[in-house]
Amino acid sequence: MFSTDSKFSIDSKGHVVTYGSLTFPEVMEALLGFKPQYENVLLKGFRRNALRGRVYPGLREDESSEVVGRLYFDLDSMAMEILESFEDELYERKTITVDCSRGQIQALLYLVPQQAYEELADSLWSPETFERHFLHDYLKMCRDFRAKQVSSSAQL
Repeated sequence: MFSTDSKFSIDSKGHVVTYGSLTFPEVMEALLGFKPQYENVLLKGFRRNALRGRVYPGLREDESSEVVGRLYFDLDSMAMEILESFEDELYERKTITVDCSRGQIQALLYLVPQQAYEELADSLWSPETFERHFLHDYLKMCRDFRAKQVSSSAQL
């Protein structure tokens, strides 16, 4: 259902599946500078756990579980570069096939590789807890990150 991407092209528009802090449209807007088109999708065979010492989750393979994620469509190369820079080094990027209103499409997904499962807490990640306790500060961090990315791009 998915494959490891050792390298990927950001020359054209791409699709990304999120399952944690980036499922909040206001987070994506703070990070990318716009609200991309999206729809909710079901990620079968995955479990969303809290990550030790972080406010965002990690996704791991688990055939007995499923997670509601958010599929963002048609992200341009600048948005894809920002997301690639933003994602934690812990994650491994995969290409997965997602069932959505457009049929089956290929999308990028960032998940925790098996060799890093010790970084996952036993507890599941709670979007409600994130929203209640961490969203405000997380939005500021995303805006600051975007400003630095845009500034760096402008200097090139």
